[in-house]
Amino acid sequence: MKNLILAISLSVAAASVLAERYQESRFRANLVRADVRVIELQGELVRTTDALSMAKKRLGFLDRYKASVQVTAYTASQGARFANGGSTATVYAVRGHSLPNDKMVFVALSPPARQRLNAKFGDLIALVRRRGDAKFLARFVDVTDPQETRPVVDVFFQKDDQARLWGRKKSEYYAVNISARNSPFRE
Repeated sequence: MKNLILAISLSVAAASVLAERYQESRFRANLVRADVRVIELQGELVRTTDALSMAKKRLGFLDRYKASVQVTAYTASQGARFANGGSTATVYAVRGHSLPNDKMVFVALSPPARQRLNAKFGDLIALVRRRGDAKFLARFVDVTDPQETRPVVDVFFQKDDQARLWGRKKSEYYAVNISARNSPFRE
């Protein structure tokens, strides 16, 4: 009977030691997984902080360099060429009566707009409606009448009637040259 009690006691002690070691190994494995997750989250936090910093830098640039412009519409005759030499037939022309958010529009700048934006042919121009509810990306490909005294951005439309309908909408815009030498959008 003594031997039986001793055997049971030893078995219980050995089982409890094994159970304790098993729990300890599980705890260590969970701790290693938690450490790995903390390192991953720290890396994600650094990337998110960097992205937020870049977004603040870009928003600051847009706010600092925005120029008030009048946005109008125009079409080109068949076989025409832009002032930068590109064929009007090979570029996107706005279809319909509203500017698309998913396509780059092509624009002509008046001399005052070109000067305000310090723009060269091929530069990317961000057009932002003053209410802030619409933003468009445009490429500077043409110039307006050299006698134009207002800062005008002309959007290239596919058809005359579409340009006329869109041109009647009274919307105030800001324009920013995001291809400028000091632009954070170039990074």
